Amino acid sequence: MVFWIGILVAVCLAYSAFKLGFYQAWTTLFNAVIAVYVGVRLGPWIESFAPVGGDYSRTLAVLAAGLGTFLILHGISYVFLIGQFEVTFPRGINTLGSALLGFLAGLLIWSFATLVICTTPLSEKGFVKEIGFNGENFEQAKLQSYLLWWCNFVDKIVASGDSSASPQQAVKDLLSKPKKHGKPADVNEPNEPKGSVEPNEPKYPFRPLTMRREPNMIIPP
Repeated sequence: MVFWIGILVAVCLAYSAFKLGFYQAWTTLFNAVIAVYVGVRLGPWIESFAPVGGDYSRTLAVLAAGLGTFLILHGISYVFLIGQFEVTFPRGINTLGSALLGFLAGLLIWSFATLVICTTPLSEKGFVKEIGFNGENFEQAKLQSYLLWWCNFVDKIVASGDSSASPQQAVKDLLSKPKKHGKPADVNEPNEPKGSVEPNEPKYPFRPLTMRREPNMIIPP
């Protein structure tokens, strides 16, 4: 079901791109590809610097990296490219080409949104899991393969040769369940120095200490 929802989203974005033109559709696809790559790659790194952890820290880190990158790139594109220049193409490219690019961009954006939802604890709930928003259905719906194809394409261009982590491993780490730490041990009270406890005396450290007298203890004069 998730895959067909993605197809519907892609068709809607293809229709919007058809109205806007090839130039705007290409810019949207380019910004979406870079934003998804940054979200997958830098999301776990941003999570490690989060001051407060939680079940949704990974989701917020990936979403902030991807969405923030897309908004910044799209704003720059509008100010310096789309809003300044008008590029015309042949009618066939401007109609079919823009619709195709819009469809690819829409399916990529939906794949990234599905990945973000799959990183939340809600993906293990009954209703959400039945719809398909979990790691297994995400992979079976081929959305993961489509997202990884674009990430691998960008990775071949921008990644260094000694990079050990692949986009496949990055997505696998994002979909893995966080390890649950054991319950912290109870904090014990500070060790009390040895001494006798007189009746009705306040508890340590507010009570004065007295020497413990053993039964056979001889006290010199």
